Amino acid sequence: MSVFPRLSVISCSLVCALTLAGCSQDSEMIDMVKSSKSQFDGLDVGAMLENTKVCSKPTWSYQETKRGEHYVLFECTPNADLSVVRKTAERILEANRNTLLNNIKRDEAKVEQYQKRIDAISGKLQAIKTDYEAFKKSGLTHSMPVFYYTALENGYTQVQFQLALFNLSPDQWNEVFDYIKANQYDKQKIFNYIKKLSETTSIYAMSVASSWDREEIEAYETLFNLPKDQRFDAWKNNVLPQLGQYRHVKPTLNSTYRELAWKFQAQLSRYESEIQSPSREVQRLNQVIDRNRSQINDLENARWTRLKEATMYVRFNVDPEKEVILKSYGSRSGYVLKWEDGTESNQYGYDSRLSFNLESVAEKDDVRRLENWVIGLCDPSTLEGIYQQAAGAKK
Repeated sequence: MSVFPRLSVISCSLVCALTLAGCSQDSEMIDMVKSSKSQFDGLDVGAMLENTKVCSKPTWSYQETKRGEHYVLFECTPNADLSVVRKTAERILEANRNTLLNNIKRDEAKVEQYQKRIDAISGKLQAIKTDYEAFKKSGLTHSMPVFYYTALENGYTQVQFQLALFNLSPDQWNEVFDYIKANQYDKQKIFNYIKKLSETTSIYAMSVASSWDREEIEAYETLFNLPKDQRFDAWKNNVLPQLGQYRHVKPTLNSTYRELAWKFQAQLSRYESEIQSPSREVQRLNQVIDRNRSQINDLENARWTRLKEATMYVRFNVDPEKEVILKSYGSRSGYVLKWEDGTESNQYGYDSRLSFNLESVAEKDDVRRLENWVIGLCDPSTLEGIYQQAAGAKK
């Protein structure tokens, strides 16, 4: 199996095909390393590495890099069940997946609740918009000053204007006028009638406080003697334009109309404001749901969990001319992890994400450190980090 030190592998068989002297040199370098002492306890390297309980299937090779570096490489297979790493990672991922699914289910329920609130507010908002548009189109033409008469002791009659109606259709206008004319001296009856109208129809009633000029009363009373079905047209085409010449009734209708329009606008603003908070929550929750779904997709396609095999090694840098092992200023050990998709990661020396010093472990034959190494690989963040680093380097 190819590992980090094999930047350019010159196989022993190829060298032997070219020269028998080369094979002899390989054997000499390997024997020199085998007979050397370990870094820490001074044990015979060959016997120590070949007989350790930590790994099996030992192999030795002599290699040279493209830069002309020579080294002897000892490789072996760790005596560990690496399927535990995969099973542990998959079990943790499944737990994470279930957590994400539960979070999605919870957030979708919240979205549904917020959406019901949004729909309710939207319904009210749309209804007000529709009513407001109809109100604006109706204008003063479809308004009516509500009058009633009071007989005074001196024989005079007082005409009072205290209510204004808006948004009446022509038929409604004629009906309402006819009722008010028939009950013009019964203030309470008129008020009860108007109250019921405003509660059961799209007619809007507003309280006002206004006087009448004699000319305004006379212009308005011209409607009394007209047939019922002609009164609205007469109001629209004759009386309302005529009232524009005077100072009380039409200005009062205008100001009341603006006040009612302002109330519509205030309602629209209130509902538009109310809908913002649940809308923001729906947007936020949908973003969270999308992220969780993306994470589930990543978990279901996590190649880093599919660890296939591992090889441990010790690299001894040598000088073949001087026939010496070069001094190492750090760990000479490393290991290579290989996944099912062909990704390989060489973890060498003390710079590895999860260090394992085979030479040191073999000196003590410390199987517990091998177990701890496997436990370290079972940490998803460690295993994924090693895989992603290697996969990124491949690109």
